[in-house]
Amino acid sequence: MKQTFIISALFILLMSACTSHPKDNTNFSFILTPDNDVLFSEVFDDAEYHLLMAQDSVQLGDIERFRVSSHYFGFISTTGTDCSPKQNVYIINRVNFDLKLVISNQGSEPHEYVNLSDIYLGEEDIQLLDKCGKKILVYDYAGNLKKRIEIPINAFSFFDAGENEYWLYSNNDINNTDYQLMRYNSNTSVVDKEYIPIDKHIASYLFLGTGTNFVSNNSHLYFYSPPAQTIYSLTNDTIISTYTFDFGKYNVPEDYYKQHFKDIVDFSNKTNKAGYVYFVTNYGLNNDNLVISFFLNDMPFIAFGNMQTMTTKCGNMLTDDINDLKSFKFDYTNQLFDVYRNVLYMIVSPEQIINSCKNDDCHEFVNYNKLTPDSNPLIMICELKDQYAVK
Repeated sequence: MKQTFIISALFILLMSACTSHPKDNTNFSFILTPDNDVLFSEVFDDAEYHLLMAQDSVQLGDIERFRVSSHYFGFISTTGTDCSPKQNVYIINRVNFDLKLVISNQGSEPHEYVNLSDIYLGEEDIQLLDKCGKKILVYDYAGNLKKRIEIPINAFSFFDAGENEYWLYSNNDINNTDYQLMRYNSNTSVVDKEYIPIDKHIASYLFLGTGTNFVSNNSHLYFYSPPAQTIYSLTNDTIISTYTFDFGKYNVPEDYYKQHFKDIVDFSNKTNKAGYVYFVTNYGLNNDNLVISFFLNDMPFIAFGNMQTMTTKCGNMLTDDINDLKSFKFDYTNQLFDVYRNVLYMIVSPEQIINSCKNDDCHEFVNYNKLTPDSNPLIMICELKDQYAVK
């Protein structure tokens, strides 16, 4: 009997590569073709699957803000109705997949959160961003509330830069602030610097959420904000364009955003109909690889860019030829991913695994774990290649 199935061994705890400095203005060109497969063997050295959480007694809701740290996975799970959502934060051991902690502290009191928009997993604490409450709640890994930090805006996402410094992202909320990004000192309650002025015309109709805005790799911090096709590097006092995307004929024309749109629904409908890729829904990176997800014609796509060879792989289908599985469509669930060192962690649905099986190992995995379409999501763990083959 097996709780996991693999063909080649995956070493999760890998030595970190030597620190390298990000290059300026590296452009990745993605060739988009509907129903194009990304073969695992093209971008991964290994792939394996696990139950996201060893305990099957807890039924998870909609997962948001999936995060990976040196020891844990963390995410927000939302249940209930749109009018009365219930948000819990789950912290799971990254090695044995045991449930470490559940934070369920929703309410209107100062020590409670009203509506969570982001989480941060540090080495010694868990930080929760309460957008509506304009505060950050800091917990230890035993679930004890250590402190509450008041912030000046209704931040959509954040990053702890250390020494009481925080990066706060406001999205396009013009009623909140005049800038998308700020660096805030929680000790002095002073905004040290602000970046990227909000375009009032674009803000009148555009408000997009991404899986993550901030990514840390080897002491370097990166930032992305839609609808740009740029990932920036952040330092204490500068913001530098570092990676850009080129989707060819699917790029949004420069003057397109000057048009009048009623709201985000009107904009999305017209832009999807026009066949443009207008924002990245999630991204992750390490020294060698950039991974992004996005929509084209309402279909989720995933793309891989290798920084050593500048080779790219892109598609809306994934085929695990490493484990001899059938192809499955890259869907909304799979946009919940994170890159930690040289490993990609991605949420997959039980249906995707069940429908992909075509060998005994996979069927044994499904039967042993009693997987059904109603089971909790699983996690796919893949070691990224250092280089992709150049064809």
